[in-house]
Amino acid sequence: MRVKVSFDLFGVLNLISSVGRFRHRVRLQKYVLLAQREVAYPFSFNFERYFYGPYSFDLRNFMDVLVSEGLVKEEKTATSCGVEYSYELTGIGELFLGDISKQVPDNEKQKLRKLVRTLSDLSDVAVVKRAKQVFGW
Repeated sequence: MRVKVSFDLFGVLNLISSVGRFRHRVRLQKYVLLAQREVAYPFSFNFERYFYGPYSFDLRNFMDVLVSEGLVKEEKTATSCGVEYSYELTGIGELFLGDISKQVPDNEKQKLRKLVRTLSDLSDVAVVKRAKQVFGW
């Protein structure tokens, strides 16, 4: 496997696993930004202003690697607005997450759990709005 174990790898896989399935690429982007900025999870992704709020091309490229390595399943659905991407862990991704979880300090895991609890009941629009506020939009 070409993927290096890191906080980025654990964090993204953990978020996807915790949510079950990210139905929108935008929502995943905002969760990662909010984890980085609100709960100080040590993601290394850089964000910039983009169409639907803060966006990380680094994260998008990282997701492409996770998909190509078979850890994450990406589904593309045609919509009236273009293409919608969704993400969920594969069986291999779940097993890999279990293995690398042992290498991550409990306090970092707790940060992600707290974030998911906080955001899980919010609509996509509310998550984007919150990300924009945190980003200083």
